[in-house]
Amino acid sequence: FNLKSIFKDFQVLKNLDKIPFGISKILFSKKNSMGDIFSKKNFFFHCHFTIHFNLSQIKGISSTLHSKISLIQGPPGTGKTRTILGIIFLNFNKFKTQETNSSKKKFLKKFELFKMKSSTFCENKTSLNLNKEKKWKNARSFYFKKQENKRIIVCAFSNTAIDENTARITLGLPMKKIISRFEIFEVLRLGPNYKFFLDHLTLDSYALIWGSENTNNISIWDCSEIIKDSRIQIIKRSKLIYTTLACAAYTFLDKVKKKEILIIDEAAQAIELSTLVPVRKTCEKLILVGDIQQLPATIFSQSSLDLNYERSLFKRLQLKKFPIYFLETQFRMHPQISSFVSRKFYKNGLKDSQFVKKIQNFHFLRCFGPLVFFDAPEGLDNFHKKQKNFWCNLEEIRIISFIFRSLICLFKNLNLRSIGIISSYQGQVSEIKENNVLRRNELKGQINTVDGFQGREKNIIIFSTVRARNERGIGFLSDCRRMNVAFTRAKFAFWGIGKVSILKKDINWLEGLFDFRKRGRFFCIRKPIERSNRRLIHWAPNDEKIYSEDGENFSSLDLFLINYIQSFFL
Repeated sequence: FNLKSIFKDFQVLKNLDKIPFGISKILFSKKNSMGDIFSKKNFFFHCHFTIHFNLSQIKGISSTLHSKISLIQGPPGTGKTRTILGIIFLNFNKFKTQETNSSKKKFLKKFELFKMKSSTFCENKTSLNLNKEKKWKNARSFYFKKQENKRIIVCAFSNTAIDENTARITLGLPMKKIISRFEIFEVLRLGPNYKFFLDHLTLDSYALIWGSENTNNISIWDCSEIIKDSRIQIIKRSKLIYTTLACAAYTFLDKVKKKEILIIDEAAQAIELSTLVPVRKTCEKLILVGDIQQLPATIFSQSSLDLNYERSLFKRLQLKKFPIYFLETQFRMHPQISSFVSRKFYKNGLKDSQFVKKIQNFHFLRCFGPLVFFDAPEGLDNFHKKQKNFWCNLEEIRIISFIFRSLICLFKNLNLRSIGIISSYQGQVSEIKENNVLRRNELKGQINTVDGFQGREKNIIIFSTVRARNERGIGFLSDCRRMNVAFTRAKFAFWGIGKVSILKKDINWLEGLFDFRKRGRFFCIRKPIERSNRRLIHWAPNDEKIYSEDGENFSSLDLFLINYIQSFFL
């Protein structure tokens, strides 16, 4: 039993008076005290950001300019990480407020010229070379300045989420054509348990470089004072720090006082006290990015759950009717998957980008459509042999093995690392990993629980529901947030496996199963499983009509299917 996290929560409660007044006033007031976000017109922002961001992302990014606290809700695949990059760029480069009227008039004229050209770019999708816009570059020099005495701290609850953000910043910012790259020591990955490819951005690696260049001591690791001083120098020079919420409480960050902008990714996964850990007196802005429709923090104590201990700061501000900026365009899921997710979890507020409307080669077989459910009426859930407190369902594992064998036989060029197998129960995950057919090197790391797979995505997701007894019910499968996470891990195909007679007793799953039936992608698999092969692959006459229901239109579908079948006999 580890008391370290509880001690950190206690420290937050003890230091609540150290939270900056502008932020604490919003957090602890009964009413929302947020000012007018769009009171100032940011010309460059509205003009140039339309090239790199959609409208909902622009609104979310702009909310961070003039408010102490900003909330951005991003459903899966809506570009939360890219939105964070836009926030970083905009807050690193701010408009100057003290300029002469003459310079403003010059800027307005040059802005109108650039606005016309950028609008032409957006309509005709032609390339625009910003380096040739000398007038715009001169105008920009009046209105932008580097924020030397500030730093941005990007936090997340898990190391996986923060490593994803760090990896994206190494590729550059969306506005990289008009901003210089980050120099050495400016981007820092703080804390342990990071991915190996981020080792060059860690504090110890930087300290080694700094110590070797600025000291004459050959063995600098033997001298703790040199290492300590090198770390302080790195913190002074860092402008963008990536770390977890727990590591953000490091005391040496307080030794180098800078004005901070705090961005917390996956904010809906952390409890309130954990979210307040990195908030210091020097914090100017608090930006929360997350999705309250996904899984919250995992709390096992029932008494704590009764007191809403698992509730996030994001959720509490939402209950106070604090304005939330919703990212409405998703770039991940196939339209058939996103249509159910949008209707069930986001009140039809989720829109599909044109880039996700793609037909994959395996979609032309009846059993491998974008949204398919396999009924396993003969399956039974039992306790795992080695882990008696965990559930497993061997019949569903046989069906998963059957689907996997069919895939690798029909599509030899299919990348097996693009397949993810998930379940709500750790016992089922352990049994799947031990299966002879599924025990492959390509599937290592691709089999996990729904909770463990949150934040990841795969082209194909196979989901095992496990629960199959009337007297036991479906347990926490009834949580619609867990159901949302399971569906939204898939890009091109989501294939569910379960016992329908049990699942349909829950209102959430009843609606989902009705959606599967409506599309004609509902199959009953009985023993022997191998006899189902021919019926699954058969293409029904009405499948083209059902497949085009969510906007897909493939006029030459019949001709493509004939050519596809003929390819097996060449």
